[in-house]
Amino acid sequence: MSDLGRVSVVERDFGEMPQGGDLLDDGRFLCVDVMTGDIVAYAPETGREVLSRVSSGPIAILRGSDSAFYIAHTGGVLGDFWVADDRIAPCIQKLSPGQTSPEIILSEVDGEPVVSAHDIAFGPDGRLYVADSHIWEWEPTKRTGDGRIFAINPDGSAALLVNTGCTFPCGLVVEADGSVVWTEAYSDKVRRLRTDGAVEDVIQLPAGHTPHGIRVGADGTLWVASFGSSSIDEIAPDGSSLMSHPVPGHPMHMAFDGDSLLIAAFRAVDEQNMVGQLLRFDTGRPGAVTARGAIAVRRPDDPEQGNG
Repeated sequence: MSDLGRVSVVERDFGEMPQGGDLLDDGRFLCVDVMTGDIVAYAPETGREVLSRVSSGPIAILRGSDSAFYIAHTGGVLGDFWVADDRIAPCIQKLSPGQTSPEIILSEVDGEPVVSAHDIAFGPDGRLYVADSHIWEWEPTKRTGDGRIFAINPDGSAALLVNTGCTFPCGLVVEADGSVVWTEAYSDKVRRLRTDGAVEDVIQLPAGHTPHGIRVGADGTLWVASFGSSSIDEIAPDGSSLMSHPVPGHPMHMAFDGDSLLIAAFRAVDEQNMVGQLLRFDTGRPGAVTARGAIAVRRPDDPEQGNG
């Protein structure tokens, strides 16, 4: 099958800035809209439905084993080009069933505040892993601020795992053996943290791919949404091969739906404006089983975060 036959536009107008990706129990695609704070579910039969809202700036969302929504929140700041009127401190949020407002489960690690959480993923150990990117800067010579990978334990305590340097880690997934894999938009790299603490480069993508969201297949294949190259990059688990599949617009975050990836993406309206769209890409192989977990909300009188 050609790449042209593998990708389809499901919805051409899909909100302002759709991000994040998961599936609900009923099979609907789950995502957030960064600009509006909408939590969105989608199915072809029912279309786009707003389930709830948080303040502007959510950028990733997952369903927990407790049926709560776990949200990576930028605080309402994207680079130097957007600041929300309802700006908050960047954090990881939890919206439990029946709640209308989310609770904060993490706002700092080892005394350092979250700067711009960009993606989250549960591991097989029940921990929630986070890619904290820092603030996006378009001009390479002006880029500052180290990215971080950290983990939140089920009791709500947290620990720093990796300081990535000024690389903008933005997509993250946990493999079946517990290894954490993330994308770096500044360096065009995919990297992996092994369970023994070793960090390795999986692959150096071509310059300008600007990788964002990442998912793993049941066979270990890594699937990367590369915003800059308008492609879904198919990478062997050991990084030994790369196939780039062109898609329309700019893909951001994804979720496996059987043998397909549902992709939250952008398309250009004119030279200065973009709008959200939803794509489907046929990978031909199923995704890995998604790990689920549940994180407790730590109260003000609980022990300090960051000692986990």
